[in-house]
Amino acid sequence: MKTNVGWTLVGKVASPSPDAQKSCNIVDLSLLLTSPKLTDLWTLDVLGIENPEERKSNQEHDQEILDNFQKTVTRQPNGRSEVSMPWIQGHKPLHDNLNLAKKRLDNLINKLEKDGYCNEYDQVFQGIIDEVNDSEIGTSGHYLPHPQVVKLSSTTKLRPVFDASVRENSLNHYLEKGITLL
Repeated sequence: MKTNVGWTLVGKVASPSPDAQKSCNIVDLSLLLTSPKLTDLWTLDVLGIENPEERKSNQEHDQEILDNFQKTVTRQPNGRSEVSMPWIQGHKPLHDNLNLAKKRLDNLINKLEKDGYCNEYDQVFQGIIDEVNDSEIGTSGHYLPHPQVVKLSSTTKLRPVFDASVRENSLNHYLEKGITLL
């Protein structure tokens, strides 16, 4: 049926029970388009098609990532290797996720205490993580939550897994995937 907001689909929807929740949706595409010309809907970039001459090949892109890795890798006096993060060019700034990280840490501590792994988990981080004062952090930061993985059949029964993939604007969204170097 044609309405003031355009063509609309109208009709009954079967529900599993009389008490089931019902909802109504209205979508007005003119609110989503900056220039609502019909021809804009089938331009190549809207369809996800790019000019191959303007786009780098996957091999060229992977080579740039590898070159950046080789330029930035350094050996520290303690023997450990350090490399800069392979940021995606033009990425948005990471948001401050302190509250999320604190909540996840509180949940982790409660679980570790309940399961009796608190001391073991603390030992995993000895010599790896340094305590940082609030004055050293600055105004904002991005934190990596680290849930524990317990695998009794493994030689390392308890280990952290750093979670860089939280739902919104995570570290994984802004770092290049790169190639497997193993």
